[in-house]
Amino acid sequence: MSRKKSIREIGLYTIFGVFTTLINFIVYYLLIYLNIDFKIATSIAFIVSVIFAYFTNRNYVFSVRAKSIKEMSLEGLKFLSSRILTYFFDIFGLMLLIELINMDQVISKLVVNVLVVIINYVLSKFYIFKKEKRLN
Repeated sequence: MSRKKSIREIGLYTIFGVFTTLINFIVYYLLIYLNIDFKIATSIAFIVSVIFAYFTNRNYVFSVRAKSIKEMSLEGLKFLSSRILTYFFDIFGLMLLIELINMDQVISKLVVNVLVVIINYVLSKFYIFKKEKRLN
């Protein structure tokens, strides 16, 4: 991948990552504002933000075009499984920061989400939307 394409990819991932994180954070904040337990709130925020992230990463960041339903299904399964992995990181990170360290719920969510975005990029680039599947 050329340097220009790499910079473009990271830029787009950052932009859509910010939007994904904002969606996640806004949904989470609204739900905890409504006195919904932070574990349930983060689960709902996760679902909403993963749907957004899949379509933006697939179509705009990594420009992947599956050639068959089977290929698209596998890609979707890989995306979902990697996001479930980072969801558990999100939940356990929040539990650690909120319940053990007594950090504020909103600050905790921000800290954990920075790490989640980085992990998600690495998984998307090298596992889900591999180089040989991307358009030139």
